[in-house]
Amino acid sequence: MKELSEALGVPVPQLSAIVEQAVEEWPGECCGVIVGAAKPFGADPQRWACRNLIDELHEAEPETYTRTSKDGFVIDPIRQLEIDRHCRETGRDYYVFYHSHIDCDAYFSEEDQAAALFPFDEPNFPEAWHLVVSVYDRKPKAAFLCRWDPETRTFPGRLFPLAEPAP
Repeated sequence: MKELSEALGVPVPQLSAIVEQAVEEWPGECCGVIVGAAKPFGADPQRWACRNLIDELHEAEPETYTRTSKDGFVIDPIRQLEIDRHCRETGRDYYVFYHSHIDCDAYFSEEDQAAALFPFDEPNFPEAWHLVVSVYDRKPKAAFLCRWDPETRTFPGRLFPLAEPAP
């Protein structure tokens, strides 16, 4: 966790809280954001856990929302508006978007990339990081951290183990 903290510039306790949220919300995906100062970008990070609405949307409109919280997430738009207002009022910006993957590896999926690039094939928050935490049977395994690269137009990233190695 220390190596991830140093790479991202987010204190270990906040990253631990993300992992705890992912474990608590298993077998559903968790989601949330970290906002930080606009200048210097990401300073004084603050975590905002969000509610995943995808199961409710899937139940109401299964043809439109084909995924469930087992393999997808939709951030509660009311919470998103609260975060937007907070950012405007405090001069903060989105620093990290995070979610978990359930019983599969940590990676930035095609679905994740499409959401990050919606609707214009350009990221709405090009400086923001994306963090994906994998959880298997309530046990955190790894975290994948990536960020938009405008030159390659991809999200290159790095995998960080979360589970303790076996002795």
